[in-house]
Amino acid sequence: MATPSTKIDLPVLSMTGDAKVVQAAQALGKLIAETPEYQAFLQALKEVNHDLEVQKLSAKIIETLAGNS
Repeated sequence: MATPSTKIDLPVLSMTGDAKVVQAAQALGKLIAETPEYQAFLQALKEVNHDLEVQKLSAKIIETLAGNS
């Protein structure tokens, strides 16, 4: 499977200062948020969080773990 070649212009990290690292991290986060994979992850997360069976199982796991503490 070929990977699409997309040019990504991130801020240059060779400059000094934490602000440049933060700026680069924010730019990368924005790019990741736009990917179809991340969008699919968010959709799946939303569906799982609204699934009644998942909520019941999660509550049972938490109850079991609390009992083992």
